[in-house]
Amino acid sequence: MNSVYNVLLFVPQPLFVETKMWGESRHTAENTAAFFSARIETLGPRNDCAFLSDTENKIQAVWDLLQVRHLWMVMIPCAAHCLDLLFADICKHRCVSRPLAFGCSMTRY
Repeated sequence: MNSVYNVLLFVPQPLFVETKMWGESRHTAENTAAFFSARIETLGPRNDCAFLSDTENKIQAVWDLLQVRHLWMVMIPCAAHCLDLLFADICKHRCVSRPLAFGCSMTRY
């Protein structure tokens, strides 16, 4: 139940900045927004233009909090995460799950 946050800059190549890890008791939208807001302020607020993350409920609350503090920032959902969620739902459908299970069983030894 630990949270791990990685801060990366894309300028234009990815540049690792920091990793933060804390326990469940600190895992709130307010604490997460404060963490990222402090990093935005450190880098210079006008140097940041977008915030990219997954789309879970807490992160959507973080987006709302960050947009109150940093009006110019664009919140972008991670396309890979969205596709992963979409494909997970599609694979649950009976028309897809049966052939998928059959195909997976064919590759087992």
